[in-house]
Amino acid sequence: MFGAFHKNGELIGIGGLTIDPYSNDKNIGRIRRFYVSKSFRRQGVGNLLLKEILSFARGFFKVVVLRTDTYPADQFYVSFGFKKTNTFPQSTHYFLLDSKTKRLVEI
Repeated sequence: MFGAFHKNGELIGIGGLTIDPYSNDKNIGRIRRFYVSKSFRRQGVGNLLLKEILSFARGFFKVVVLRTDTYPADQFYVSFGFKKTNTFPQSTHYFLLDSKTKRLVEI
């Protein structure tokens, strides 16, 4: 579980990362319960939190997937570099991690 905190200590964003329970591949992680407080959206909080989660994920996974059903979330993830697909079970988006170069690669 990851958190983003305001300088006053208030929790303003959260996001979880687990092994994807819908695949049989331990190299696939799943972002879960990613949320930024409405009053802090579009201020870079989500970007910082997602960068931290993906940086951590590189030590454990080759692919990170997630599922979302809202247009704003879809746009956020796509703008970050996630690819929209149903290739992975119970997922709408994926991000393929290249541990050697620490960058997004496409499948």
